[in-house]
Amino acid sequence: MIFVNSVRTALLVTFFALQMERTVFDDRFETFVADTSVSKAIHYNLRYQIYCLQKRFENPDAFPDDQETDVYDKNSVHFIVRHRESGHWVGAMRLILSVPALLPLARLCSLEIDTIKSPHGKLVAEASRLCVLPAPALQLDRNVKSADLPDIFHPSYVSLGLIRAAREYCLTHDIRFSFFLVTDQLARILRRVGMEINAVGPSIQHRGLRRPYIHDNIEGYKRMREKSPLVYEMFQASPPYKYYSKIRPIRASQTVQLFL
Repeated sequence: MIFVNSVRTALLVTFFALQMERTVFDDRFETFVADTSVSKAIHYNLRYQIYCLQKRFENPDAFPDDQETDVYDKNSVHFIVRHRESGHWVGAMRLILSVPALLPLARLCSLEIDTIKSPHGKLVAEASRLCVLPAPALQLDRNVKSADLPDIFHPSYVSLGLIRAAREYCLTHDIRFSFFLVTDQLARILRRVGMEINAVGPSIQHRGLRRPYIHDNIEGYKRMREKSPLVYEMFQASPPYKYYSKIRPIRASQTVQLFL
């Protein structure tokens, strides 16, 4: 279930293509599949910072180890994003892998997917726990000039970087369809940058009014090149992610802090 820090943050996505002229995501950030105990701890701690401490969507007392987890993590692929210059871990997302009927959003709402090319019986993914630390976390780092922050750290940058990684992972592992539980406003914004998602159920109340959507990882980007050529160029860059286990040890701090 995708989380957006605020309406203002979501609207920044509409300006992403303009800002990309000055900032290239891969020059500033790198995305990893968290496939080790250390990297998963980073992922879970980022979720704890946002979902428990900042937004209070979850009870922080339920996670005394500062690791926000649930039963779906055992069937998930976890992503984390690092800011290259400072070494801060700044964003996370997971893909829950299952059949549609067993996805978390299927427990919250009815999925109406019979009218489209049905993924019944096929392994699909649900994008969940998307979270980005606020920009002030970087302002306190001596290696990052505060004057540069408007250009390098829009949460929309990190969000789209995570979506790009998730799409590539799905394509690599023959997972064609992804599901989202998001606001209609965010769905419109994603369409404006050329990412097609289609409603597959009515709106429900879940941390605000949200609706289930389905996304075709193969066919869902045909209009991106026309609508947002710079975003399209970003999505074509390779590699969109690395495996944490296959890189040399990262010397930068592997902890994250939340600055409110």
